[in-house]
Amino acid sequence: MWANQPRADVDRNVFMEHLYSFALPTHMIINGTGQDRTEQDRIEQDRTVVAGSSSYRSSDIAGEGGGGRWTSDVAGGSSRKSPDIAGEEGGGRRTSPEVAAASRRTSPEREAEAAGRRTSPEVAAVGRRTSSEREAKVAGGSSHRSPDIAVEGGGGRRSEHEHCYCAVYLWLDELNGNCISIQKHCCSIRSIMAYGGPPLGPAAAAGGSPAMKQVKLEKESELRIEVSVNASLRLRLLNGTAEIFGTEMPPENWLIFPPKMKFAIFTWYGATIEMQDNTETDYVADETPMVSYVNVHAVLEGRRNRAKASSSDTDASQGPRVIVVGPTDSGKSTLSRMLLSWAAKQGWKPTFVDLDIGQGSITLPGCIAASPIDMPIDPVEGIPLEMPLVYFYGHNTPTVNADLYRVLVKELALILERQFAGNAESRAAGMVINTMGFIDGLGYDLLLHAIDTFQATVVLVLGQEKLCSMLRDVLKRKPNVDVVKLQRSGGVVSRNSKFRASARSQRIREYFYGLSNDLSPHSSIANFSDLVIYKIGGGPQAPASALPIGAQPVADPMRLVPVNINRDLLNLVLAVSFAKEQDQILSSNVAGFIWITDIDIPRKKITYLAPSGGELPSKFLLMGSLTWIET
Repeated sequence: MWANQPRADVDRNVFMEHLYSFALPTHMIINGTGQDRTEQDRIEQDRTVVAGSSSYRSSDIAGEGGGGRWTSDVAGGSSRKSPDIAGEEGGGRRTSPEVAAASRRTSPEREAEAAGRRTSPEVAAVGRRTSSEREAKVAGGSSHRSPDIAVEGGGGRRSEHEHCYCAVYLWLDELNGNCISIQKHCCSIRSIMAYGGPPLGPAAAAGGSPAMKQVKLEKESELRIEVSVNASLRLRLLNGTAEIFGTEMPPENWLIFPPKMKFAIFTWYGATIEMQDNTETDYVADETPMVSYVNVHAVLEGRRNRAKASSSDTDASQGPRVIVVGPTDSGKSTLSRMLLSWAAKQGWKPTFVDLDIGQGSITLPGCIAASPIDMPIDPVEGIPLEMPLVYFYGHNTPTVNADLYRVLVKELALILERQFAGNAESRAAGMVINTMGFIDGLGYDLLLHAIDTFQATVVLVLGQEKLCSMLRDVLKRKPNVDVVKLQRSGGVVSRNSKFRASARSQRIREYFYGLSNDLSPHSSIANFSDLVIYKIGGGPQAPASALPIGAQPVADPMRLVPVNINRDLLNLVLAVSFAKEQDQILSSNVAGFIWITDIDIPRKKITYLAPSGGELPSKFLLMGSLTWIET
């Protein structure tokens, strides 16, 4: 959303607390000793939690963070639909007593409230969970690390649980020598479903075509679906429990998936899915890497609990900083979403960092961004755009200006460090970092730069033996960094360049019009003199006369180059910087984006499409190579 932005040299980019949330049940209770807790134990533990005060800092400006969409309250009246997040008009910091006053709901209250998954408008009406809802449990076991124990092979020591056929042997010291499995005779993951409502069972299919069908899933299997190119897909959970990318499916609630979407429905204990019979492809797979993925979550959960218990120690209070790496189409984004959703369901608010400029999981392609995640990620709509922190790179490949990419990554990491320094809760929750699939040559160098810049403590390598070996050799000098190899899911679909270009175009369209064309962007006209457009990179660093004899001037990758407004700007997507002065542009995040639809040279007028009407937050616009043609 548009918002007024303080000076770039002020602590400006702290995240604002969400003003709305919804209460999803805890999906799994992981017991480090391998013992199931009874329902009464869980309720009693819930009741003993003391309401804590959240130190999550709020900006002086509601909605600050930028890179998302702006509301009519700030931008001057738009017909755009937006969630009702105006619970605090000034967006100011909420004090500790205000947060602590929000008493914890008991399990029966949550069950009564969480009857079925709410749709997006309903979500906004539900009060926010406070930090007091977090379970006050500290994972037991030794804090000793096994840096080079891989999830899959790699010299990890086996335990007495070899009989359970677990897919992993990982970080066993952190789990008291126990691995986590779904096998009945071994360790346990307990699913706690808090949905209420009518009894589950087959329900009448929605009227009209196409025909409906039911798919029965056995335990630890998944239904892999590719939605048709020309039609959306409706489905629902009839009975049992299931999840999509780590987010539970509400029983009896119809979910609508847009065309071309690819996803999988996984169940730990069995489920029945009712769906339209109009998919491009759908099939059931019983070989998945989910057990190893949830083991990773178990270890991260233990580290978060220890970090929270060590809040007085700066080093020990840092939660896990996980970076997910691997080649193109290895499932990095999917794994990141799972780890974030599982953490959010257990009451944490981890920070998601997206460094993939090729697709953009948080906002548009060509950007790097970060956003706190305090609720399981919606399987259809993805990560909300209300409060991301976004930096505009402007291209979908780092080869165009690798120096600029490094500078923006460093700036983003610096802002997050400030946030963690002032917020023990978010510091303990840690972060999950998604990366590009570009892992050779320059891509590998940028990957190492990201690991160092964000001070990653866990590197998850998906499906790449060579990359895993290279990273272990380089990072073995850092005893606090674990390099863990994970299996690539068989459900990952390879995407060609044409599909990727189409996905980028669709992502831009969703920004302006919404996933289901439910948003109303605003067309505005401005004078040439009202806007100042720059591109970053270009022009000589120094004149030839100032260089040694024989040396040639080279382009300065960090130079701001003014752009003349002409017809070449048509169909370009420009970023609106929060900078108030020219020298703040490189270090400032962006408020949002506009799309150039017309250039009137004789009248010196420029027409653009924006998420909302009114004046832009700043006159400074950034240009890259990001284009979009509306179809």
